[in-house]
Amino acid sequence: MKIFVYENYEKMSRAAAQFLAAQLMEKPCSHIGLTAGKTPMGLFQELIRLYEEGQHVFSEAWYYNLEEIIGYGPDSPESYCVILRNLLLDHVGVAPERMRMPNGLAKDPAAECLRFDEYLDSLPAGGLDIQVLGLGQDGHIGCNRPGDTLTAHSHVVSLSRGRTGTALGMSSIMKANCLLMLANGEDKAQAVADMCHGAISTHCPATFLQLHPNALVLLDQAAASRL
Repeated sequence: MKIFVYENYEKMSRAAAQFLAAQLMEKPCSHIGLTAGKTPMGLFQELIRLYEEGQHVFSEAWYYNLEEIIGYGPDSPESYCVILRNLLLDHVGVAPERMRMPNGLAKDPAAECLRFDEYLDSLPAGGLDIQVLGLGQDGHIGCNRPGDTLTAHSHVVSLSRGRTGTALGMSSIMKANCLLMLANGEDKAQAVADMCHGAISTHCPATFLQLHPNALVLLDQAAASRL
């Protein structure tokens, strides 16, 4: 685990964009996992800026998200396909078909999770090239929340507003060649300290990043205040 601390959220976001841009320069057809939480909004804005300045090409890569909503197709406003197109992909020249997600309309969501994991395993790198992550205050990653056990593979989860979804499990996340963890704000400081220095435990899923050979943790000073 490599830890990078920046003066503020803006500088952290700029650095994260440079990490992703470097990945795309080295491998334009990369498979990139995203997350649509609040933390990466600055990252998305920086990537859009790089694109508008003509510095980088995003259109050859493939894009993913940590979860998808069950019951909605890829063109529904509820789908993360549309959400991420609105936040980032439509602004950097990425065609809609380059967003690869579980089928939210599949009749058997559990079987769709299995199919999607098999697809990820079949990628040239054996998984995603890079997965962007955000950190929950309780140490959760995506929909992998603290508990006595964690589900290794993609699985069906309960989401807000009574919805259900499919979500990448810890095994699916850990197979990514690089994990790019972003955290900002003092309210994340204890979770950051636990993630980086706590005992590896299902009660803090982020601690499993300690086991990853290429986990990059980008923090602002507030989030790093308890390290």
